[in-house]
Amino acid sequence: MQEYVGDCIKCGRNIYCHDGFIGAVVTEPGKMVCFECMERQNEENKKDIKSDNQKLFIGKQKKDT
Repeated sequence: MQEYVGDCIKCGRNIYCHDGFIGAVVTEPGKMVCFECMERQNEENKKDIKSDNQKLFIGKQKKDT
């Protein structure tokens, strides 16, 4: 059984509860992000972290020389 519980705050996609499991991440009461948007956000965060780490590494190399 599935029951409509709300919309994704990022893309507006309908979110459903499937046999007691919400098909999204609840960010705060009444606000949900669908799994696809959450996955996209996580991938963007990984890219940002990798870029920041590369900048720190390059800065450290310059400082050491």
